[in-house]
Amino acid sequence: PFAKPMKFTEQRDEYIKLIGEEKAAISDFRDADREAQKILETRENDEKHPQLVKSLYVQLQDKKQFEANKPKEEDADAALKYDYLASYLPKRSKKTALTKQEAQAVKDACLKALKERLIDRAHIIETRLEEEQAALTKRQLGYHRQDKEKSSDDDEYEKYVHEAQFKIQILKQRRDRHEEIAKQKFKEMIERLQSDPRLSILNQ
Repeated sequence: PFAKPMKFTEQRDEYIKLIGEEKAAISDFRDADREAQKILETRENDEKHPQLVKSLYVQLQDKKQFEANKPKEEDADAALKYDYLASYLPKRSKKTALTKQEAQAVKDACLKALKERLIDRAHIIETRLEEEQAALTKRQLGYHRQDKEKSSDDDEYEKYVHEAQFKIQILKQRRDRHEEIAKQKFKEMIERLQSDPRLSILNQ
C-alpha cells in the first residue's frame, strides 16, 4: 500500500502489452481448437465414407491450389487493405510524394492512434483491478463487522478471499506485462515509421 504509484504512461504501456498477449493467446487457442475439431470430424468421415470424403491432406492441397489460382489483383487489394498508414495518408494519388509537413502529420496521427488504443486497453485492465480490490475490501469489512460467534461462514469467506487475492495478483501481472508490451509496441511503431519510404523525407 506504501509502494510508489506507477506513472500513468507506465500503466498505459503495461496494459497495452497485457491486452495484446491475452488476445493473441485466446486467438491461438481458439484457432487450435477449431483445427483440432476439423481434423477429428474429417477422420470420422473418412472412416465412415472412405470413398466419398476427401482426406484432410487432399483438402489442404485443394485449398492451396485454389489460393494459388486466385487473380494476382487480389494481392494488391490485400496489401492496400492492411496498409497501416492508409487511414492517415492524404486523399490523392499514391504516386505523389508527401511533403515534409504532410509526412509529419501522418506520423503524428499514426502514433496518436496507437497511443490511444494502448491507453484504452490499459484502462480496461486497471478498471478490472480496481473493481476486484473494491469488492474484496467490501467483503472484508462486512466479515469483520458481523457477529464473531457466527463462524459458519468462515470457510466460505476464506475461500472467497483466496480467490479474490489470486485474481488481483493475476490482474497486476497482466497490468505489468501490458506496460512492457505497450512500450515495445510504441518503440517498434516509431522504428517502422522511420524506415517507411513514404515518410523518408523526415529523415533528410
